[in-house]
Amino acid sequence: MDDLAIRGATVISSGALRRDILITDGRVTALTEPGAGNARTEMDATGLHALPGIVDAHVHFNDPGRADWEGWEHGSRSAAAGGTTTVIDMPLNSLPPVLDGTSFDRKREAGARGSIVDFALWGGLTGTDPAPLAELAARGAVGCKAFLCESGVPEFAALDDETLVPAFRAAAAAGLLVAVHAEDDGIIAAATARVRGAGHSGPGAWVASRPAQAEVRAVTRACGAAREAGARLHIVHLSAAEALGAIGLARDAGTDVSVETCPHYLTFDETDVAREGPLLKCAPPVRDGANRERLWSALEGGRIDLVASDHSPCPAADKDRGRADIFAAWGGVSGAQSLLPALLTEARAWTLDPAALQTRSGRSPYTGRAFHGAVVRTIVRGTTVFDDGAFPVAPGHGRFVPAVPA
Repeated sequence: MDDLAIRGATVISSGALRRDILITDGRVTALTEPGAGNARTEMDATGLHALPGIVDAHVHFNDPGRADWEGWEHGSRSAAAGGTTTVIDMPLNSLPPVLDGTSFDRKREAGARGSIVDFALWGGLTGTDPAPLAELAARGAVGCKAFLCESGVPEFAALDDETLVPAFRAAAAAGLLVAVHAEDDGIIAAATARVRGAGHSGPGAWVASRPAQAEVRAVTRACGAAREAGARLHIVHLSAAEALGAIGLARDAGTDVSVETCPHYLTFDETDVAREGPLLKCAPPVRDGANRERLWSALEGGRIDLVASDHSPCPAADKDRGRADIFAAWGGVSGAQSLLPALLTEARAWTLDPAALQTRSGRSPYTGRAFHGAVVRTIVRGTTVFDDGAFPVAPGHGRFVPAVPA
């Protein structure tokens, strides 16, 4: 006898089929014809769609050290409310950043105390020393995050021309995937000087200060370094569709490179940035509608591998100070709760009420927006963690998921 039977759902896998889902010891044991099998507990999902739990490969919960920005409890509730069952947390913004075994252990302990969904961890890559990378790999880090421009926090240094290839080589020796924030500092500095020199400080100035060419150049540079170093490369939060050409050429040359984009790049455009202001300030920026459509085409055509939220919240005051000068606002979008709904196109329509938002700041550009397809229940290892607005488990339900060696 199974522990749980979810009855009457339309199961979304390789297609859409009416099936019952049987679960024992936190694992799906069978997809059966409706009414088949026996279970100690039954759940009526008639009229609902059942999807595999979402894995959000890019979140910033900022804990430990900056838990007042979000924290594992608020962040994981946001994820659960959006249908996410596993998150992969980034190494920066927490204090200390996750750059070695000790800091990894602290982050893992914080997640174990506070998360209601399962979680994995990225480490950081800020230099060429192989020792801390070996520590991260031994603890099950999924990879290491590097910046090719300023990270936004002083404790997480960017890689420069001298350290780029040796750092990638050290990561490859440790067996770690390298995730790269790919924007070119020189192009950004020049564009920002032009924009600021002209006296512009509104939302559009932020977009103009980080042109698509900054991504193209940095992606090209990262791909070249990965090929020289023999590293596996992942480009995070791709915004500029033009940079996909460099990724395609790198793949053709044999470079192991994957790429993600984010729901805010697939949902919003420059007109939304002008309206929402600081809530849609992020790096790289949200671009124009034509670029957005090119990203959708690339995603549908398999040229983009995955979509992740890049959930990067901050205290509300750090967004509000950008209303007078966009450059003064913290850059990041609160989007973990909206990752799946933003990508669905057909189902029941609903609007995200600000009162239902789980992120600590209570601010998101998605509030008030109409979606198609609402998450009504999220189940992690057979246990309901979100039930139509309620969270019936205590912080700490989530388990750490170590990376599987490549």
